[in-house]
Amino acid sequence: MRAYIRMGTRLVLAVLYVIIGLLISGLLFLFLPKKYASKIVQRWCSGALKVFCGVKVIVHGQPVTEGPMLWVANHVSWLDPLVISSFRGSDFIAKEELNKWPVIRYIIRSAGTIFIKRGAREQVPAMNEAIMQRFSEGRCVGLFPEGRISDGKDVQHMHAGLLESVVKTSTALQAITLVYTRNGQFDPDIPWEGDQPFFENFCGIIKHKVVEAHVYFSPLLTESGLPLLENRIELVERAKVLIKENLDPYVVQEV
Repeated sequence: MRAYIRMGTRLVLAVLYVIIGLLISGLLFLFLPKKYASKIVQRWCSGALKVFCGVKVIVHGQPVTEGPMLWVANHVSWLDPLVISSFRGSDFIAKEELNKWPVIRYIIRSAGTIFIKRGAREQVPAMNEAIMQRFSEGRCVGLFPEGRISDGKDVQHMHAGLLESVVKTSTALQAITLVYTRNGQFDPDIPWEGDQPFFENFCGIIKHKVVEAHVYFSPLLTESGLPLLENRIELVERAKVLIKENLDPYVVQEV
């Protein structure tokens, strides 16, 4: 019974919080410089996790919160952008389908999201240009190179195409590992896989009192302004190794 009361309360809070997000995106982002907009995104995401998601964020390592940056992470849930942006407001690369979602699309558009059609390789050069433009403005971009959500226990193939933006601009690159746990184990309700309706997954998460999001920030793979000795494929493979290293202890523990 408590779980259903909690879920109902958080649903109401979620609606109110999304309305606030719409007001912010519709009014403030039209007039505020990007550096202030980024701070607002950070605070909104941090608040969303606490107010209606029930997510406790536990940080490992040191996030770089200043200067142009590409954050690459494994992809487990729709929660991932909220968790990452709670450290620093970030512009994410997202699938084109999200640009068709009612209501939510206005918030993610105003937050600087770059939309890409899945499998459309011809869009990659334009996407790299869009990312490099954000780097030139000192902004942080978030990327999920797997291109799809996993069960959170392993790292799928990572696409390297959009890391060309880092190679061309010598921008800092940092790998992030996301691990969601409940009672010390992988939380099976977190991954949003297959054909599961979003609302079903959303309710499955918010009914729990607390979900722990462990966020591992690896040492920088590249630093801004320093020449790169690796190509984009080598960089994405190094990022994959770092992410997997942080996942493996949880996999062993579960076995």
